[in-house]
Amino acid sequence: MEIPVARIWYDEYGKEEAKGMTNRNKNLQFTYTLAIGVVLLLSSSRAFATNDENHIQEIMAGVNGNSKIQFIVIKQEGGGNLWGPQAGETQSRVMLVFFDATGRETGKFKFPHSVPADANPQLIATQDFANLAGAPTPDFIMPPLLSPIGGKVCFTNNPLNSNAFPRTDCVSYGSFPVDQTGSTGTDSGGCNGVVSAGPPTAALSIMNTVSLKRTSTSCGSVANSDFTINTTPTPINDAGKTLIIPLATQVAQGGNLFNGETFQGNGRTCATCHVASLNLALPPSNIKSRFSNVSATFDPLFIGETNPSSFDSGFDFNLNTLVLTQTVQSAAPCSGTLQGIITSGSGATAAKAKVLAQVSPTTYLVYGGMNPALSGTVSDSNSCSGTVMSMTAGSLSAIAGSSVLGLEDPKRMRTSADATNFPQGRGLILENIDGFPPTAPVFRKSPHLLNLSQRFGSFGLSGNVSDLQSFATGAVTQHFPRTLNRNSGGTDPDFRLPTFDELSAMEAFMRSLGFPAGTDPNKFNLNNFVITAAQQRGRDAFFGAAKCSFCHAGQVLSDFVQFNTGVVNQTINSAGVDNLPCEPASPCGSRAFSVRQLFNIANLGPFFHDSSAATLQDVLAFYNSSNFANSPGSQFFSGPI
Repeated sequence: MEIPVARIWYDEYGKEEAKGMTNRNKNLQFTYTLAIGVVLLLSSSRAFATNDENHIQEIMAGVNGNSKIQFIVIKQEGGGNLWGPQAGETQSRVMLVFFDATGRETGKFKFPHSVPADANPQLIATQDFANLAGAPTPDFIMPPLLSPIGGKVCFTNNPLNSNAFPRTDCVSYGSFPVDQTGSTGTDSGGCNGVVSAGPPTAALSIMNTVSLKRTSTSCGSVANSDFTINTTPTPINDAGKTLIIPLATQVAQGGNLFNGETFQGNGRTCATCHVASLNLALPPSNIKSRFSNVSATFDPLFIGETNPSSFDSGFDFNLNTLVLTQTVQSAAPCSGTLQGIITSGSGATAAKAKVLAQVSPTTYLVYGGMNPALSGTVSDSNSCSGTVMSMTAGSLSAIAGSSVLGLEDPKRMRTSADATNFPQGRGLILENIDGFPPTAPVFRKSPHLLNLSQRFGSFGLSGNVSDLQSFATGAVTQHFPRTLNRNSGGTDPDFRLPTFDELSAMEAFMRSLGFPAGTDPNKFNLNNFVITAAQQRGRDAFFGAAKCSFCHAGQVLSDFVQFNTGVVNQTINSAGVDNLPCEPASPCGSRAFSVRQLFNIANLGPFFHDSSAATLQDVLAFYNSSNFANSPGSQFFSGPI
């Protein structure tokens, strides 16, 4: 706004009213009017350049169960388009700062350039949002840093740019700590920047289509209470383009959660151990293939690995803590937060890690970076760097030279002493079904998830879980933590627990996984599968002399009951071979296991709960062995089978 200075100071020649004024009065009026002019000039400059009339208008932390699809809309309500570095500057003028539900700072996004001076809304969104069909092109692409359920995001000045006018405009939501919301301070702001934020607004779910949208039209009020749940998110960019995001089915949303949600844990998802293309199972061949690429992928399946391991070269993984000497100070285009693969040193001292999460302005959780250790200057591929203060090993890997296990036992996951029958190992996952340490763990294969819609009993390989929602909650607690403390609350949580809506959707998804696929009511009719003479003879034996149908009956050939058939007593599990702990410890070998469904059985090996039978022929041979004959389960049969 141009100030007409000639009209705001006293005109001693042109005003009849001034003729009687004394020189003293004239000088006083001149002083007053000059001061007003200076104030107006400063106000004009501030309105144009300081971003103090920009406000967060809407935020979405995820949609249809996908927390990678996020957006923020910032509304320009007046002047203030200088967001990026200006001429001669290396730092942005403003940035977004993100916090989780505990109040920990989890990332920054410094704007790489300014925005048009057109007072239009600006769309800051993730790449996954940009990939949606028909999505408006984001004005900025940001990482998925909005915390689901509870958290805070602030549009604020960058303190590393001395030309940036102080500005803090935040919205906090869900269970964000009340003492950090600015309820008695200025953690939000109107045009003058002094509006108290107040208690956090509603929780921001990633289910269905939900956002938090500002309802106030007043420039003077942008407290948390101005934001309410909006079931029709309205992402809009500078060009005025928008999108109505379609609501996905509950099954589809459950699939998004199953395949992509980490629940703010160690980076694993349900799909880490239940591979969609492999009947939602985890065969040893898949583990071997994935481990061969782990140096490039940092696949979190192997988070329990160290370099070296107790039995081979292993891999430098674990979940470790990197502390920098100060916040990332790098110039644009660095966004202000280390991301992705980070490296330090060169040659023999070259070290590499991968960032999982930022948990304070100077602290990061990283995969690897211990052997060799990150030191000196650490850099990512986005022009961000910092100086290492310390590296501290996490608790998820086994302690070298100790019997203490971490989140997994890499040796039992990747190998077997019986290399003839199990050249790729047995693919065993550590489970604490009897209780967490000091109670001893057990080792199980990752079970397939086919035809759960036909299961009406308990779940888990030993039938110890009453329902699928409890099964999912237990899986997050068991396999997703950042430390072995397994805290889902407090000031330093290891993960967040799934919500009721998330559990319901995941259950719906898991119950949708059928073989054969489709809704044909006759799809389980065995006449569809028995074609050859050999198959007919096998069917006759199965339902006749072999007595298989005594346990494997019903729609999917399972009565969903438990038997102790003596599998744990096989030689391969003994101390001289793969040395699996007795299950349970007392009385040893007394646990019963669930009768599994048999559809698609040819593609579900290795078999039994502990992958101790490499082939179906081995399975049949077991039921003619002394281990079965001497088991409690054999007493249900009269005579051999």
